[in-house]
Amino acid sequence: MNTAELSALILAQKPKIADAGEDAYSYSFRNAGDGYIAVFDGCGGMGAKKYAAAGGRTGAYISSRTVAFMTDRFYEDNSFMKHSDPAEEFRRYMNESMARTKNRVNDSSGVMIKGNMFRELPTTASIAALEATPNNTVMCNFLWAGDSRGYLLDSSGLCQITTDEVITDEDAFTSLRSDAKLRNVIYAGEGFTISSKTVQLSVPTAVIVATDGAFGYLLTPMHFEHLLLSALFNAGSPEEWGEGIVRTLSGVSGDDFALIAALTGFEDFDSIKDYFAPRYNELCRDYIDPSAGADDDTLLALWNKYKDNYYRR
Repeated sequence: MNTAELSALILAQKPKIADAGEDAYSYSFRNAGDGYIAVFDGCGGMGAKKYAAAGGRTGAYISSRTVAFMTDRFYEDNSFMKHSDPAEEFRRYMNESMARTKNRVNDSSGVMIKGNMFRELPTTASIAALEATPNNTVMCNFLWAGDSRGYLLDSSGLCQITTDEVITDEDAFTSLRSDAKLRNVIYAGEGFTISSKTVQLSVPTAVIVATDGAFGYLLTPMHFEHLLLSALFNAGSPEEWGEGIVRTLSGVSGDDFALIAALTGFEDFDSIKDYFAPRYNELCRDYIDPSAGADDDTLLALWNKYKDNYYRR
């Protein structure tokens, strides 16, 4: 099977505190080839204000769920591929949606968080909209705000498509060792932007979106790829693959996390394992095994070897 149809959808998400997580997600597929996956991370610091009209929920909690819901509405009403500038159309849609939400929840109660970094109802977003093409490829439009990421994973390994929107100049390795502040998020105001990048993908492949709780507590970016593939090879179904990711991240992540993977062009679950087996063996041999007990200089050298492929698009 060498088509661009959806083969499997993997979901891995968990809040640190039940019913209080500030991450959210949404996804939808109109048919076997066209749809979207998305994750959202409400910004707990700048969105710490609580709203009595929303049951005392924080702005971060409200915003991630609002934008998740409205992303699904946008897809159903407009699609992502319909417009010549889907990022700007989506920004306008969210600007109007967040203004309405702000009017619904605002009252005189709650503590307003002061300071330059305050944003009302703030959340990151990472969205991947997929469209099957007649020549058995997938057009994938990544849209994002903040530091939630979009990736592809294929026989060459993991590739980060999005760029973290933070104040300092960080890469995926140095960001694990810093606490860079966000320079852009969706919020109830006029100042946010939506970034976008469209890539044409050969199949089979996997497209992934993830909040920083899924990748931000690991030793290196190579270990995020290893987490994804090791969970695959310990699973017997797509559901077990997602459950394995949750188990591993639950033991290491200090945050809520949400991750969705859409796989296209595979015949069945065994064919997914067959496809990724050579890459998994290479990853373990060249990066994961040498990183065990390694000092910072060795880890940096491994990252420098890995990153050209990681940033290949």
